[in-house]
Amino acid sequence: MLSFLSWCVQVVIWMLRHRDEFDVVHIIHARLHAVPAALAGALLRKTVLAKLGRGGPCFDLDVVREKKIIGRWASALIKRHVTAFIANSRQIAGDLKRHGIDADRIHVIPNGIDLPRMPHREPSADGSRRFICLGRLDPEKCVEHVLDAFAALPAHAKAQLTILGDGQCRATLEEHAVRLGLSGRVIFAGAVEDVFPFLREADFYLSTSVSEGMSNALLEAMSCGVVPIITDVSGASDIVEHERSGFLARSHAEYCGLLLRALGLSEAKRDEMARRAVQTVTARFSMESVATRQMRLYATLVDTATQIVRR
Repeated sequence: MLSFLSWCVQVVIWMLRHRDEFDVVHIIHARLHAVPAALAGALLRKTVLAKLGRGGPCFDLDVVREKKIIGRWASALIKRHVTAFIANSRQIAGDLKRHGIDADRIHVIPNGIDLPRMPHREPSADGSRRFICLGRLDPEKCVEHVLDAFAALPAHAKAQLTILGDGQCRATLEEHAVRLGLSGRVIFAGAVEDVFPFLREADFYLSTSVSEGMSNALLEAMSCGVVPIITDVSGASDIVEHERSGFLARSHAEYCGLLLRALGLSEAKRDEMARRAVQTVTARFSMESVATRQMRLYATLVDTATQIVRR
């Protein structure tokens, strides 16, 4: 609580001192840290924009509301003083409506990524299927389910799994892989600065996360023609067409079955799905197109606020 109060004071003081240097307050994720920015923005009569971080079970405003003592007050304050909300998935847009946010305050803008210059895939030298998983190794990513599903593949299957990333669960996951007998078939490569060299040598991207907003790792993988096999969380169905540009699983049992299906895909079918994945990301999720939509929203909100002040 003391840390939160200190943060609030510092943010409000900074915003008051620099009030003439900005027109829009853009808050990344509407958690507790959004409270002082929303309050100060309202006090200064500035446009306040909040981009939500996660949908579904860990939706930002639900997490705030569940905080002890100040949760309901903080959630109500954010909803009242934020001018507009950015939802990067249909799930998040629905969660906002569930919280009583009017449709005209909700703007659906997806995440964007810098597209790779060479999205081509390097073929496997020995014909093995190469699976990759990347991201924070934290509890909500449920990477242990990836390991369980990979271990359920036939023992004779020519398959490899590379896990990129670091986090609090890494040691536990490495121990779990050993218990499953996956030593030599699973590589924990740790955190890397550039994921694209790894993606260009992969066939399938794996994710069993239970909470997302819209996954940048998924977009990066698809931009390189890596076919996704993922859980159907927030943002997933906005990007992936099931059985056309990837696979969506609604249960762990279904997920294991999809890995087995991926293993049996012909090279032509996998390449066809990969092409659709690349086309999807190129057409809808490039950084340039998303940034343009973001700037248009800024301009519209600032113009509307100016007209209100003049009245």
